[in-house]
Amino acid sequence: MLSTDFLRHPTSHVRITDYIKRSGLALLISATVLLVTLARFCPITEIGHGTISGPEAYVYRAPYLLAQVKVPTGLLKTPNEDPNSTALRWRLFFPVVAHTLHLTPAIVLQLPRIGAGMLLAACILFLTRLTRDWRKTLGGAVLVATSWAFLVGAEWIAFDPLFLLLVVIFVFAESELVSVSVAAAALWSDERFLIFLLPLVFLRHSIVPLSRRAPLWIAGLVASYASIRIAAAWLGENSVTRQFSHQARLHYPVLPGWYFTFGVGWLLVLLAMAYVAKRLWSENTIPLAVIYVASLVSALGALAFLAGDTTRAIAICLPFLIRGIVLARTGVLWGLAALSLVLPTACYVYADCRFLCSCFSG
Repeated sequence: MLSTDFLRHPTSHVRITDYIKRSGLALLISATVLLVTLARFCPITEIGHGTISGPEAYVYRAPYLLAQVKVPTGLLKTPNEDPNSTALRWRLFFPVVAHTLHLTPAIVLQLPRIGAGMLLAACILFLTRLTRDWRKTLGGAVLVATSWAFLVGAEWIAFDPLFLLLVVIFVFAESELVSVSVAAAALWSDERFLIFLLPLVFLRHSIVPLSRRAPLWIAGLVASYASIRIAAAWLGENSVTRQFSHQARLHYPVLPGWYFTFGVGWLLVLLAMAYVAKRLWSENTIPLAVIYVASLVSALGALAFLAGDTTRAIAICLPFLIRGIVLARTGVLWGLAALSLVLPTACYVYADCRFLCSCFSG
């Protein structure tokens, strides 16, 4: 028989009411920031009924995504020389979901923009819960919405915003079961999650301490994923070697690309990274602090080498930005938010820096 105790229990009632209030406030802030951001920055691509127009840099993955949604394992079965095909072969989670739901090409091509809105709303919900201060939440929302992590969803035909949504939920979800389940999906969404997994685990542990079982579950997920990839490589699947060969020929501006991802928000990203190290050190878990710093440096180095577009690759640091927003003082946060609306944001970073351009709507 279904219990109705929670309806009579005052604590539960307050908890439900508080959740509704926080959700309503988050939606209001999300809508406000979304309108301000889109008025300030101009999306480039125009998407209709399954057709796309816009600069090539923004749309050249769309045909491969549509083909992958139609047959999720198709890129694995028919290897293509194009590096975009190589990069997408194992990013199967969202294509499988879209294929299962029988989404049309028109809807699939709108998923990045839908995902950008969902990502912003999730960030605001977590900020509302962590800060319990609408002023910090609003300032933080501006920093998120003016970062490339958000803008890529409005301009780039890729599942980046949805992948980052999984990353943010993995770090900030209160339920450990939800976090581990999301980790399974994130592994099959983008290889960046595996590269940056250890720093993200340490960040989550600094917010919501992990049980002893959680690392074992995550390790099991990584082992199963790695086993499949190794077995495929043993059988002749060459996406890894092909991608390494492609990246070795690129010469891209790493630091400018990284800067344009978060702009002045990098101050808060670095603050959060330092905070996690300091906390591990102060808790007399010095070996863990050393492992954290080493994994962070290694992950950043790997992303610097593997990413053809540095602005998109480093966006996985978004959870550190959210944590930095929580740690920052309100006055400092508002100052940084104002600067983010004034300074330009990179649309896309090519190897020769020709397109270090701003997204000014004018």
